[in-house]
Order: sequence, then structure tokens, then C-alpha cells
Amino acid sequence: MKNQTEKSEYFQNVVASYLETALWVQFDTEDNINISDFDTDTKIQAIKDCGDFLDKLNYNVKSIPSSQFGHDFWLTRNHHGAGFWDRGYGDFGDQLTKISHNYSEITPVIGDDGKVYFG
Repeated sequence: MKNQTEKSEYFQNVVASYLETALWVQFDTEDNINISDFDTDTKIQAIKDCGDFLDKLNYNVKSIPSSQFGHDFWLTRNHHGAGFWDRGYGDFGDQLTKISHNYSEITPVIGDDGKVYFG
């Protein structure tokens, strides 16, 4: 990434994609749940995890689009049947998979207050 603005935009898009993927995997579209339904502390945790991951790479994400990166981070950390390892990234995909697996699996759940939390 060339500058701080590019990093910031990339990061924001990664987080949005990560959260959207969490909802997509867990809930039906007719549930009408979206990113605004996440609890504030849960959003903060997603921001921390995505930021930590990108920092470990020093934002060297090669040519992976931000939306794909966030999507694959969610899928890979939670051991779904798709993710970084099956995108044709070779050794870099293996590296991303290994880093992702250092994060514990989490599942989005709806609390009594109607907010989405990671369980």
C-alpha cells in the first residue's frame, strides 16, 4: 500500500466484508440482519482482529481485494470449507491460512437485546 489513506480505506473495507461474511454464514437473508445490528464491543473486537492480522502482514496483501480479504479471513479463522488456501495464492495463501488459524473460532449470535454478538 502506498499511503495511509489507502491503508485506511483497505482496512475499513476488510472489516465490513469480515462482518458481512459473519452474517452471511450464520443467518438467513430473511432475518434482515446487517452490520448495524452488531453490538459496539463486538464491532470493536472485529476491528482489533482485522487490524492485528493486517499489521502482522505489514499490509502486504499482494493483490487481494479488500472485500475478498475480509471474507476469507472470516471463513479461514472459523475453519469453513473455503478460504485463503483455496484461492490459488500458493505459499502466500498458506501463510494467510496459518495466521488465520491463530485466531479462535467465533460464531455470531443474537442476544436478548436483538444485537449480534460473537459467541
